[in-house]
Amino acid sequence: MPEFAKKLYKERPQEIALRFEDRTMNWSDIDLTLNRVANGLNELNLGAHRRIAVFAENALETAMANLGGLIAGASVVPVNFHLNAEEVAYILEDSGSSVLFVGPETVDRGMKAAKLAGVQTIVGWNIEEKY
Repeated sequence: MPEFAKKLYKERPQEIALRFEDRTMNWSDIDLTLNRVANGLNELNLGAHRRIAVFAENALETAMANLGGLIAGASVVPVNFHLNAEEVAYILEDSGSSVLFVGPETVDRGMKAAKLAGVQTIVGWNIEEKY
């Protein structure tokens, strides 16, 4: 986490830091979530020049996937959530992404794209009602 954010987390852990639509996250929640994402990626041992793709609609989780990836030392490849599976597969192949993050609105297209591109690690949130 950047130094300014660490300072705010230590000084005001319960203060709202992010707001999106009707949801909020405080500094403590952000710190916990970013550490989970970064540690999870590091446990995958992706090696040098690792790239992760984030194919999701605008949401707090999307921000956490992007920032957590950067904290883990990965290059983050943002993928427009309006694209179809074939277009996403092309981006995955071209970028060399080895992990794909998906949200509930993109999970079906993301799964198809990952299969086409040979990406075996897919991370999703709020998709339990679909799978």
